[in-house]
Amino acid sequence: MKIKSATKILSDNDVGATNSHQAGFLIPKSLIKHGLFDALPEKVLNPRSRLKFLDQTSQDVFYVNFIHYNNKLFGGTRHEFRLTGMTKWIKENGLRGGDSIEITRNSLFEYSVNIQKANRRAQNLSQESWILLYGEEA
Repeated sequence: MKIKSATKILSDNDVGATNSHQAGFLIPKSLIKHGLFDALPEKVLNPRSRLKFLDQTSQDVFYVNFIHYNNKLFGGTRHEFRLTGMTKWIKENGLRGGDSIEITRNSLFEYSVNIQKANRRAQNLSQESWILLYGEEA
């Protein structure tokens, strides 16, 4: 059975909150096996394809890389699939750990993505949480 869409619950690491240098989201091999993403050639080191994503909220289009880091097949250690090139979009949308994105395949190289922000509790504000701007009186 083919998978048409999948939801990724974002971790703090996924949204850059841990200052890690992770190369995009890890894509489970089951999503390739069941057709959400196409397999990439294994005879090439780190094959990739460029995918078009449509943000369902803003209707903006952006492009991401689907990469098979496969150096294990060439004497290395990595054998994983990742989506890269989403950092700017994540930041522009203010995504945080606990938020989720639903990725839906529309056609061969085109996908849509829908944001679902997690329920966020109001935080107690302290005086230090305010930024005070001083200037001349009008």
